[in-house]
Amino acid sequence: MLDLSSAKLEHAAIHFVGNKNNEEGVFISEEELWLEQAENSNAIKKLCTSPFSAGETWAFTHSSELGMNEVFVFCQRLFQNPTDALAISTELAKLLYEKSDHPQVKPGEFMVCLLNDCYYQNQSVQGIVFCKMENKELFLRLRQVGTGYDMQLIEGLLLNKPDKACLVLNMNEEQGYTILNSEKQKGAEVQYWRDSFLQIKPAADNFNFTNTMLKVAKEFVTKEMPEEFPVGKTEALEFLSRSMDYFKSNENFDKQEFAESVFEDDRMIDSFIKYGEDYCKHNELPNADQFEINNTAVKKQARVYKSVLKLDKNFHIYIHGNRELIEKGTEPDGRKFYKIYFNHEE
Repeated sequence: MLDLSSAKLEHAAIHFVGNKNNEEGVFISEEELWLEQAENSNAIKKLCTSPFSAGETWAFTHSSELGMNEVFVFCQRLFQNPTDALAISTELAKLLYEKSDHPQVKPGEFMVCLLNDCYYQNQSVQGIVFCKMENKELFLRLRQVGTGYDMQLIEGLLLNKPDKACLVLNMNEEQGYTILNSEKQKGAEVQYWRDSFLQIKPAADNFNFTNTMLKVAKEFVTKEMPEEFPVGKTEALEFLSRSMDYFKSNENFDKQEFAESVFEDDRMIDSFIKYGEDYCKHNELPNADQFEINNTAVKKQARVYKSVLKLDKNFHIYIHGNRELIEKGTEPDGRKFYKIYFNHEE
């Protein structure tokens, strides 16, 4: 559980970071933001805390050793010396500029904030927020002047999700801290932020173990299984339903137990286990044979774990259980049909 409602904004600084490929440069602010005025402080706090909620967690990483990750080291320094916030934020802005060399990277304001009293998993910890605001909105400012109104178009930021945001919590330092990451875009626009600048990977925790294994099961059933085994659509949907039922009805996950209860056939079981190992290795995802099932991850995956049989544009059949209650056939004229057996109608 994450609660930032009582978090206190201690330091904040904003710099402009352009696209290095376009030689747009960096504008370094020589002063921190003035937070004495409560209205301004609350607005900045809302901007830098609104993107985050409990869910997928990340951790700093590096191909050689964790201490070679520059952002990780800057976070260590900032947690240890909060009064150096402006100097450290300046170095971070310069580092971000060096990583902003892809043609699709947009220029924008880069903000670094230090928070106290961030509550995560019932612990009160410090937090560092990095925000990149790339897209601004036009507002019409109206003022009463004499017998009429004066109108002025101004450009500004909405106090909701920034385009990119990262919250580093001062816990699990030796494993690369506990990190929450938020991005509006996909693809190359965020790869420079996540992979080049932050250098983060999904953390090895129960949320990500659960999330990953549900992804593996879905990918195996929908993509790998049809190529390797002669299974029909209704069988595949039953496997998906069994997979989700296992996660909803158990507190702990055991890979062998899961595979046997869902797939039953020995060849399918072996194929699933090998596919999962290859999938996690290829996508650099955390993998474990046993873990405590995280209900938040289950709810997240349940939204896309639909056992739906789509028939042309006329019908959707939701299959939640016994596939023996549905039969597929073909009429003499070539039209296909499904026959469904049931006991009660609601």
